[in-house]
Amino acid sequence: PELNFELEVSKIFDGLGRTHEFKKSITNKFDALLIKGKKILKDKAEIKEQTQKLENNFEKLLEVFSKINFESNERISSDILTDLLNSITDLSEEIYHYYIAEEAKIQKEKNDHRYYHKYGYELSSIREFQSALYDFKDLLSSDICELANNPFLVLDGEAGIGKSHMLGDIISKRIQNNYESVFLLGQHFVSDEGPWIQILKKIQLNITSEIFLKTLNERAKESEKRIIIFIDAINEGRGKYFWLDNVKSFIDEIKKYEYLGLVLSIRSSYKNLIFPKDEVVSLNIIEHKIYGFRNNEYEASKLFFNNYDIQLPNVPLLHPEFQNPLFLKLFCEGIHKSGQTKIPDGIQGITSIINFFIKNVNEILSKPNKFDYSNGINLVDRSISSIIQFKIDNDLRYVSYEKAIELIEDTISKFVTKKGTFLDNLISEGIFSKNLFWKGNNEYEEGIYLAYERFEDHLLC
Repeated sequence: PELNFELEVSKIFDGLGRTHEFKKSITNKFDALLIKGKKILKDKAEIKEQTQKLENNFEKLLEVFSKINFESNERISSDILTDLLNSITDLSEEIYHYYIAEEAKIQKEKNDHRYYHKYGYELSSIREFQSALYDFKDLLSSDICELANNPFLVLDGEAGIGKSHMLGDIISKRIQNNYESVFLLGQHFVSDEGPWIQILKKIQLNITSEIFLKTLNERAKESEKRIIIFIDAINEGRGKYFWLDNVKSFIDEIKKYEYLGLVLSIRSSYKNLIFPKDEVVSLNIIEHKIYGFRNNEYEASKLFFNNYDIQLPNVPLLHPEFQNPLFLKLFCEGIHKSGQTKIPDGIQGITSIINFFIKNVNEILSKPNKFDYSNGINLVDRSISSIIQFKIDNDLRYVSYEKAIELIEDTISKFVTKKGTFLDNLISEGIFSKNLFWKGNNEYEEGIYLAYERFEDHLLC
């Protein structure tokens, strides 16, 4: 929680949940629109017709808006609002062009085109109003409002980009504000059975999916607050094997219940496998991609660096890795645990941080409750080296998941007797990433690679 950097994208969940924050955000924009709109209603004979029509439209707009219950489950019909807003846009343009034309006459008379001589305030007020108008129209057509009417979301993003953290944060806030959720993890779907069979087993309910969903819906209806079902990382576990054949019927079944919503998160490289592009339209779901800290690198780095008592650099961190929350966290942990308080200079400095991170993961995996080996033997470093060497020898971008297991098991077998997949632990600790790679002819394979290119660059050095 102390490293929670709230992204703008998180606001889409307010619309999806029809929360009080959703009502507040849309009402604030609407209020700003009306306040700025009143400033352009000047009593001027030449534009009296336009200003009267504009004032009438403002009154109609307020009347329509006031009848919408943004926190209820009723569909928000934006057609009338949109028609009024389009009419208001046209009228404001007419008024704007009148003042521009009047200013042009004065500028010509004075032979001075450097600034507005008479109607500068009016033109500035119209531009401010139009900015508020476009903001409000953008909100009405955004995913936030789309999800208010159709609460079915597929959220995708790359590894470590913050999908799971965001969902955990959203659900925690929903709990604090008395909104209920069902939260499931893709890693818990461990068989090829249908999703409802596995879900009901996991939550230990000996009932049908119909009874389960009907009960949830009645509970939500009684409280007048949507209940959202969240399933994080549906590509994990056995998800890539059974979701393709089950996702449509799964979504359609939940859609029968008006007070329920659904959020599915997935790693981007697996999305086309489970949600083929030609079938997404028929699913009638909203798709949204998250990009981590992109365009917010400085603010996010400042939060993380302050938390770890690390001195901020004099220049912004422009490396693409710093858009990735997991990398930023591991980077700061490496500096902090090595006893340093600022980013070391040069390649050797960064390499020391990477080496410390690898050593730290090795200590974790060597513990008795993990693989129980001497931490003096750096099996993590040896595993990394075996993968890099294989990539170099075979000129590969990645190593297939099966081949990687074979390479790493050969590397560690002399030192480890406990059962378990060492590679999966290296993935969960952030050393490697696992993704889906398309081979062509509608074939794909799972492959692994070092989580961050900068790791590989320095390890090769």
